[in-house]
Amino acid sequence: MRKGQIIGQVFIYILAVILTAIILGYGYRAIVSFKEKSEQVSYINFRTELQNAVEAITPDFGSVKIIDLSVPGNFKKVCLVRNYPSFPALSNTNQPIIEDSINSGVEKNVFLVENIAKDSFYAGKIDLEQDLYCIDIVNSQIRLRLEGKGDHTKIS
Repeated sequence: MRKGQIIGQVFIYILAVILTAIILGYGYRAIVSFKEKSEQVSYINFRTELQNAVEAITPDFGSVKIIDLSVPGNFKKVCLVRNYPSFPALSNTNQPIIEDSINSGVEKNVFLVENIAKDSFYAGKIDLEQDLYCIDIVNSQIRLRLEGKGDHTKIS
């Protein structure tokens, strides 16, 4: 082999390694992006399903519906805050972020909790047996019993 051919082959190998690294880097970023978007879609789907279920059953006085919802991400609990007839003043709940949110007037009544509350949204007028009701998530699922009360929904 000639010296020029060896240099040409080395250049081809270096170019192949660089192209492979670029393709692998792009593929990794694409996979991570798809995963993040999938989690966002799951969160939006969970929020929409809960809001729609509450909205649908609220005017249907006395009707009861049991729903199973898939909870996105690595959440451990879903906490609901009673907001019918009004939001309560919370204290001593072991959920300081939820307490602070409610006591400062933030009108959100569903909180997704990992170790602390991470996400929250408003699901409609809900009534509960207690001011704060937390449900453990089992296999990324929760089950709720919704009862229409005419102008609000009772959840248990």
